[in-house]
Amino acid sequence: MDYVFTLPGNYAITLTVTDGAGHMDIDTLIITVNDDMAPVADAGPDMTVPEATPVVLNGSGSSDDVGIDNYTWTIVELNETLYGEVCNYTFADLGIYTVELVVNDTIGQASEPDTAMITVEDVTPPVADAGLDRTTPIGTEVTLNGSGSTDNHEVVNYTWTFTDDEDVTLYGMEVVYLFVTPGDHTVTLTVEDAAANSDNDTVLITIVDDIDPVADAGPDQIVSIGDEVTFDGSGSSDNSGAIESYSWTFEYDDDEEELSGESPVFTFDIVGVYVVTLTVEDAVGNYDTDTVTIRVNAPPVADAGDAITEYVGEEVTFDGSGSTDDSGTIDNYTWTFTYEDDEKELYGVSPSFVFEVPGEYTVVLTVTDAAGLSDTDEVVVTILDEEGVSEESFLEEYWWVLAIIAIIVVAGAVSAAMIMSKKGGKGGMPESEVEPSVEESEELPPPPEDL
Repeated sequence: MDYVFTLPGNYAITLTVTDGAGHMDIDTLIITVNDDMAPVADAGPDMTVPEATPVVLNGSGSSDDVGIDNYTWTIVELNETLYGEVCNYTFADLGIYTVELVVNDTIGQASEPDTAMITVEDVTPPVADAGLDRTTPIGTEVTLNGSGSTDNHEVVNYTWTFTDDEDVTLYGMEVVYLFVTPGDHTVTLTVEDAAANSDNDTVLITIVDDIDPVADAGPDQIVSIGDEVTFDGSGSSDNSGAIESYSWTFEYDDDEEELSGESPVFTFDIVGVYVVTLTVEDAVGNYDTDTVTIRVNAPPVADAGDAITEYVGEEVTFDGSGSTDDSGTIDNYTWTFTYEDDEKELYGVSPSFVFEVPGEYTVVLTVTDAAGLSDTDEVVVTILDEEGVSEESFLEEYWWVLAIIAIIVVAGAVSAAMIMSKKGGKGGMPESEVEPSVEESEELPPPPEDL
């Protein structure tokens, strides 16, 4: 007869035979059944687990044709060994670990190793600490320190973000920055660990602007009455880079004038000296002042002096010293006149000129002050010849003599014409000469008293 053994082992087979008389005998046969199939290990699937979390290693998927007697687990990277079909293990460090399982059957046959990959992740975020709030004067560097931040493993990145005059991003556990804008600045620190877990914290940095701006009212100006004056405060400056307001104040016509803006304009219609005060103020109320002097001039008054009478060839000296200006100074004296058909120009308060031709000359004096304002005056210069008479003065003084002579000549010519007419018409003697009538002679102007 045939029999198939399904389990390995040693089997005692007893054979008992009996004859017809009832006699019997017994014999025993030992049959050894060998297990010739090795078991198969199954370490389970790969796993990703959070740090500090127990990991269940389960080899229940392993198999053998007879039975498994032993489960041996090896954590390769840690060189640790565990035993049992199901084991628990907590990984202390982050990383990827190779877990190897080998099983043995009941007769000691070992399986081929099977592995499972265990990835232990860091899921714990760090704790950011941006430090304490603080107040710092403008112009002082601020140190931002995130060394108080912590992580269960390690902080690998520190990022600082804030807005000053522009968006700013800095990197590092400790950074130094110089704020240029006064006021409150909220600085955010973001920290990150190797697993990209992150956290953030903020610190308030208050920048106090205690530095006054610098006012600059521009250069002093000399202007003419009625001119439009443009003030110039563009030279003013502030450490924060911006001036909030410009105010210009001065006394004008018994009133307080106030202008605003960097470059306002004003028309001065009253002569005088005006001290204008510029006050500049920054965004936090710091201020400074400066002054500019505006001198408003009226035109000068030209005085060419008294009329001059001189002889030919004598030096004539002009005198413009009587000219005046409200500023006290005349910059230019120009004397102009026509001499022998040429335009002459002399300069200075008291220039000289020698006239070689007798006559009367009208000389024009033009004075100009520092503001460019001017005025003119005239002086008449009479030049006499050697006998003390100028061409013009002879005609002016003896015009009446010349007039009488002209009348006599005209009357004589008329009488002669009448006589000739009578002779020609009657053929007789000519009539006596006609004397000018008393009435005609009385119409002549009297001679000068000093003749």
